[in-house]
Amino acid sequence: MLFNDPDIFDPYDPDMDIYKLLEHPIVSRLREEHLINETKIRNLKIKKDYKELRKQFDALECKFQLMEKYFLSFDTIEGILFRE
Repeated sequence: MLFNDPDIFDPYDPDMDIYKLLEHPIVSRLREEHLINETKIRNLKIKKDYKELRKQFDALECKFQLMEKYFLSFDTIEGILFRE
């Protein structure tokens, strides 16, 4: 079962690894059946990337990097990070 996979869900780490989760066979099957909202997945990736980038860069630089990576506007990135 997906939630019993220790590589994805570590009880000592409250943050799930979205990239490992997306590689799971069950998720692949759900994607094939169009049962996963790809926009929500993208937004989760953006939030995770932002968290990682903040360890090295200031907030504004992180947002600009995310804008370039995901081809989104500044306001869209802000909305994903802080308004959802």
